[in-house]
Amino acid sequence: MYKRQAQKRGVVARHGGNEQNFRVVALSNDAFIAGEVDQMAERLDVDDFLAVSQLVLIPSYFKGESFPLVLIQSFMVEVPVIATRIGEIERMMTLDSEHKGGILIDLKDGKVDPEDLTEAIIKMVTDQNFYDECKNSVRLLKERFDIKNVAKNYLALYKRVLD
Repeated sequence: MYKRQAQKRGVVARHGGNEQNFRVVALSNDAFIAGEVDQMAERLDVDDFLAVSQLVLIPSYFKGESFPLVLIQSFMVEVPVIATRIGEIERMMTLDSEHKGGILIDLKDGKVDPEDLTEAIIKMVTDQNFYDECKNSVRLLKERFDIKNVAKNYLALYKRVLD
């Protein structure tokens, strides 16, 4: 059964000012279950919130969602993600057909279905084995997006092109 940590609360931190499209949600397990979620205005220290979170939501419905940095920020602090399957999010979250850094949900009529989002959250906070698998995948995704590895790959590409 899932182990609860009572001292944590949930935090919702928006990137940008659009009330309808919050982009970062950091929830602890107990906060979600108990409904104790604090909403905050735009923050510059989102990494600090992500680092103490157990789950990040990216329920974007923006068709041009090309490369959300909050996804990489989540990987860097080894936190699994629930996100919509839009733009490059799926490619960024996927190691292979069986390993992802969280759960991808589909948009319905261009919007996030609250029931799909709720089901994904419940799965993540109640299925410890699934959560651990996602967390292990996130550790590997962290390596993929680590700036040292990205720089090394770019340098190798530039050398091949110039040779």
